[in-house]
Amino acid sequence: MRKSQREEMEINRLRLGLAAFVSASPKRSVRGKRKVAKYAEELTNWLNEVAFFVHDPGCGVNLVLAFFESDNELLTGCIDHEEQLKKVFTENAFGLLCDYARRLPETTLELGDRILEGILSGREGIRDLLAGLSSDYLEPRVIEHMYMRAHEKAAACADEKKMHDWLDIAAALARELLDAERFLSTLKMMFGEVPPYATVLVAEIHVRLGAFDEAAQWLLREPPADEDLETWDRLGDEVLDGMDDPERVKRFFLHFFRMRRTATLLEDVAEFFPEMTRDAFVRQEASEIMRDLRFSTYDAVFLVDAGHPELADRYVAARRNQLSGQDGKLVEELADLLAYNRGALGATLLYRELLERLLTRNRTSEIEQGLSYLNMIDLLDERVDDWGGVMDTDAYWQDLQTRHADKIAFWVRAGLIVDEP
Repeated sequence: MRKSQREEMEINRLRLGLAAFVSASPKRSVRGKRKVAKYAEELTNWLNEVAFFVHDPGCGVNLVLAFFESDNELLTGCIDHEEQLKKVFTENAFGLLCDYARRLPETTLELGDRILEGILSGREGIRDLLAGLSSDYLEPRVIEHMYMRAHEKAAACADEKKMHDWLDIAAALARELLDAERFLSTLKMMFGEVPPYATVLVAEIHVRLGAFDEAAQWLLREPPADEDLETWDRLGDEVLDGMDDPERVKRFFLHFFRMRRTATLLEDVAEFFPEMTRDAFVRQEASEIMRDLRFSTYDAVFLVDAGHPELADRYVAARRNQLSGQDGKLVEELADLLAYNRGALGATLLYRELLERLLTRNRTSEIEQGLSYLNMIDLLDERVDDWGGVMDTDAYWQDLQTRHADKIAFWVRAGLIVDEP
């Protein structure tokens, strides 16, 4: 469709407006929430004008891509409070790009080449978004072309980091193609093996394809990392909704549940195990947990949330020799949970573990935190009825001071030794 003279004028004006934003970058200083919000509004207004005045989808795509390609200049001198400016790109600009691209008669291979050309020189989480969400606005044949070109660029790189970056882009494009085989082969080129996080991503590909049995197999390969848990939970729900065979659904749910037990998932027990009461199911799972000699902070939390803090207390005490390898944040969360839910012995052992780590690090900045652990251990002392072979608090303090006698600053602050004049 032929552009009107008015539209041509507006396109030229908008190009000049973007050029003005870019040319101001050397002297730009956008700091403070109010200034950031004002600048974000100015950039958003430019995008709104593009949407209002530019009706030709080809010109619209070119203008919005030029906006993305100016990310470094547009964000120079900015401290992006609450990622307001980044959202202008990832939400406003990306949404507009999708709108224009979907109205094109066809998306061209040249468009894919243009996106790839500067993708690694852009700001993280902005221009690489164009590859990571390419199926939202590009045809599969263009994405496949980009995938092949990314591999070619990786093969031509002498620099290992840049090669890795190109393979990362290729992996994102393979996911957009819903091609699990290409995705996995690209990851193997990057890492020499398939990394653990890939299992959730491959499961997601199969869910998007409607291959729920295959998705189930990938979800059950290994427990998810904390950062993948939300996606893992969502995919599990989709698999349960998508599988047809009731017996397979039941088996999947039980295996899925045991990989990361949560009180939230208990709500689904009645649907998949109508013959069991909630209490009976909890008793069954508690028995499984207590038989498993491996330690899991998640299973301990589940026991508390399911109404059995006394079992969680015993569980931690019986596996106290495994605490040293656990994530500190999860250990502290569990310690706090047990401390306020009749789990005095387990909480004491967890706080002792945290205090030991802190003293080993021996950082002055952590003394106050160490004192809080010490106070919790003292407070819990009178609540422990049976130490069950564990050193009581008095014996523990003597042993700890012997092993960490050189941490004088801490012991002085704790009031357990007198500072020499």
